[in-house]
Amino acid sequence: MVVFSHDCIVKRFDNNQYKVSKTKTKEFDGPNDFSLLWNQLLILWQNELITDSRSLKTKILPSILKKYSWNIQTEIDIILYKFIDLNMKYVTLYYDTYRIKNDLETINKLYGLKKVLMNL
Repeated sequence: MVVFSHDCIVKRFDNNQYKVSKTKTKEFDGPNDFSLLWNQLLILWQNELITDSRSLKTKILPSILKKYSWNIQTEIDIILYKFIDLNMKYVTLYYDTYRIKNDLETINKLYGLKKVLMNL
């Protein structure tokens, strides 16, 4: 649904009744700060612009890394699951504009990034 208004009316059908509610329309429908950080980190790591803990800390503030380390590791686990268990050929970032392909080099890089984050 696309809405060009500050408010919208939402109708729900529950238990043989319509429930009507008024809600605010989301003003910004882009990636959140974590998604931007995670995607940039992964792209930098994949392209070997970040290769170890030291280079990671020069690109991203250590306090931010510590704050989001668990979330980033979770995202890595999700990609590894898609590659290893589901055998997906690739995953996409940035609304299908950047692809990470499933190969041994990529899987090893993901494990390497996770290891670096665990040792911060």
